[in-house]
Amino acid sequence: MNKRKVQVKIAGKDYAVRTEEDEEWLQHVARLVDDKMAQIKDRTGMVDTFDIAMLTCLNLAREVHDFRESRAAQVTEVDDAELKSLIEIAEAAIARLPDLEGLHLDADPLLPLGTTSGAQAPRDGGR
Repeated sequence: MNKRKVQVKIAGKDYAVRTEEDEEWLQHVARLVDDKMAQIKDRTGMVDTFDIAMLTCLNLAREVHDFRESRAAQVTEVDDAELKSLIEIAEAAIARLPDLEGLHLDADPLLPLGTTSGAQAPRDGGR
């Protein structure tokens, strides 16, 4: 995609933004920033646009930080669930070890990853 200029209005001022993003999406983001600045102006009574912009940046940065932390926690929860599942598989395999006594593994004893049916891949490469 080629960069192009998109006009947005924030706090009553027009800005030309060079972007590859969709114009409608960028206009939406600009409205979010404009709305957040208006909220801060109303709450604080500040009139200096720079000060309002700085407080807006801090608030939006906090929201991004909080979102990233919550997302990281979700990823950890998923990883924990996957780890628990792998532990259960390993424990089930260990429980079967007495059934496998006398089985001689003369090649790599590991099954290929992704085997879900319990069927083992041929050791000779399918020859």
